[in-house]
Amino acid sequence: MLLIAKAALVLLLSLGVGVPVTMLCERRLGARLQRRFGPRDAGPRGVLQPFADLIKLMGRQQVRSGRRAEALWAPIGALLTSLLLFATIPFGEGFSLAGQVYAGHVADIGLIGVLGVLAAFLFWPLCGAYSTGDHRALLSGVGYVSRQLAYLLCIGLSVAGVLLSSASVSLAEITLAQTRAWGGWPLWNIGLQPLGCAVFMVAGLTWAGRPPIEADAGLAGIEGAYYSGYGGGSLALWQIADHARLLAIACLTVALYGGGWHWPGLAEPGSGPLANDLVKAGIFAAKTLLALWILLWMRWSLPEVGLRRRQRLAWKVLLPMSLVNLGVTVCVIALL
Repeated sequence: MLLIAKAALVLLLSLGVGVPVTMLCERRLGARLQRRFGPRDAGPRGVLQPFADLIKLMGRQQVRSGRRAEALWAPIGALLTSLLLFATIPFGEGFSLAGQVYAGHVADIGLIGVLGVLAAFLFWPLCGAYSTGDHRALLSGVGYVSRQLAYLLCIGLSVAGVLLSSASVSLAEITLAQTRAWGGWPLWNIGLQPLGCAVFMVAGLTWAGRPPIEADAGLAGIEGAYYSGYGGGSLALWQIADHARLLAIACLTVALYGGGWHWPGLAEPGSGPLANDLVKAGIFAAKTLLALWILLWMRWSLPEVGLRRRQRLAWKVLLPMSLVNLGVTVCVIALL
């Protein structure tokens, strides 16, 4: 019963608060960087724009497909897989309530499990492309997944250094390992492994469907063809899943590299009282907003290049950088 309650709370906060805030931040920051007005009509200062977008998508015509089962389950599976990541993230060290301490996460499946969820998501674009019954959409889905595999490899190699330095696969233990200090400075992984953090953020952006290097104008339509046969509520689920993935990458960046809920002198290890636990959760939320801003800034500010250069970015830039980060981490651990 407790597990169900915690999962329901995380689901409510991620879908009801996190995803709309992510959508609004992307719209407003993108407009600001491109010198546009951005959302301003739906509610005060455009804060209701995410809900207006959802209503607009729900009003679109639903495209009928010959493979109804796959067409129904592909967007639902994509959304559930994206939301599964939030269950593994430690939003706090623990929460003291009624004399008991409850963990700050729903289920700690470990860093290997998180990587497995990231890889499992790629099944749903293939399923969605197959359900359209269009050969062009199917080829687009296969091409999309094949390009994502290179960035998944970079993500795995970049977090391998975190795994070695923390000596644990648990996200809670990785966050706790970053509470150490040296000379008054916190030993967060972003300072110890800045190269790995950069690789993780760039590769994570691409996995989230927000490549930091824009594609050609025509290529953007081709890449999205795996859900081009969707409309109405199904298309809305695809869009929500994309923003949930982006928010999950921001949360993982904070947990793996940004110290999680820790802040020197304000949020130190040790659960209780409840007010201190809520402060830790607030610190994690503030760090997540900062990480989300950095991710979106990268997504909107880098220049436009073609598909081949994006693949070169994965194989000739990010992959060597992640290997260098892993090699340096191994050497430092061996010497110490």
